[in-house]
Amino acid sequence: MRNILITILLFGLFSCSKYPANVKLALKQAGSNREELEKVFAHYSKPMDKLKLKAACDLIGTMPGKYHFDNPESDSIINEFCKTLPVLKKKYLERNQPITEIYTKLVKDNVDIFNQNNPIPDLSVISSEILIENIDMAFYVWENMPWAKNLSYEYFRDYILPFKTGHTKPELWRKKFFNQYKWVLDSISDESDPVEACTLINDELKSNFTLNIHTNPNNLSQIINIQGGNCEASSILALYAMRAVGIPVHITSTLISGFPPFTGRHSENIVLTKDLKFIRFQGSLVI
Repeated sequence: MRNILITILLFGLFSCSKYPANVKLALKQAGSNREELEKVFAHYSKPMDKLKLKAACDLIGTMPGKYHFDNPESDSIINEFCKTLPVLKKKYLERNQPITEIYTKLVKDNVDIFNQNNPIPDLSVISSEILIENIDMAFYVWENMPWAKNLSYEYFRDYILPFKTGHTKPELWRKKFFNQYKWVLDSISDESDPVEACTLINDELKSNFTLNIHTNPNNLSQIINIQGGNCEASSILALYAMRAVGIPVHITSTLISGFPPFTGRHSENIVLTKDLKFIRFQGSLVI
């Protein structure tokens, strides 16, 4: 009965082909998970939620072709590893061994398993809970954080609203990270300056992150638990932390050659200043 009511409501909202073409494609590709997307549209059916409904369309419309990696076996190994990580770090420090060796050994011992990542389309598994919490919290920080409230919808849509980045797994993360980093409001001297807020949070991230170029966790939870990873993982962690409090941040990459072991693409972040210019920074890493 509930599903019938949702369908009727959505027909009224989006009849006469009011779905944008990209949203229609997303609904089609979602298959059996289509109902989860329709729940999001139903949730924002009130006139007062018109802009949130647009945001939902913008998010879902970009999902075709997006995927994440799923590897339950490597997830299990990393979860067990994380339980022993504090003890391992203590032992390595006592022995004067570089902590990065912990991560190198983890990858070396499980390299075949870690290379068995299976791509999973986001549309086939995304939940309405993830999308709704993401939209509500993104709008909250846009409307309430002093460095975000004057941003246009377009900047908000591109640099604060997205529920994931790259090929990371869709997760619930905004409330957790908002509560973890909202202290920045009490520590900043210029409330209008997103760069100062970004710097304060990034300094804390640096104190808890260990660089290891061979470790690239699949999702945010793993990056948090492992407390380390390569430059891509460090940039991902910074992006989620900043966006959770409304700091407009993105990830960019540069080609580095001739400087082993960093030959290849190097990931870093950019933050949008209050003058609407971009400044590069290295998220989560001491360099």
